[in-house]
Amino acid sequence: MSEIKFEKPSRVCSLRGDQVYTWYTERLWKLTANLPVFEFEIANFDCFEEDVWFGGAHKPTVNKVLEHYRKIANATFECPIVFSQDGSIFDGVH
Repeated sequence: MSEIKFEKPSRVCSLRGDQVYTWYTERLWKLTANLPVFEFEIANFDCFEEDVWFGGAHKPTVNKVLEHYRKIANATFECPIVFSQDGSIFDGVH
């Protein structure tokens, strides 16, 4: 993985149950850089029927949906898809 520079740290928050988790993607990528790479069938992702971006905390306005569309359209495999311990996608849904 090549090093990616951000103008400001990319902070991600996720609501799981009643707990909010926050992490910085650059730090997460550095921590996972030496983990093994493996193939995973796209059809096996559970997140396609889940609200992974809004979680009831934010209103899914047209602008917010377009913001995520832009991230999806610009996504590359330069950044890893990182799974959490429970097998859900920790980072890389876009």
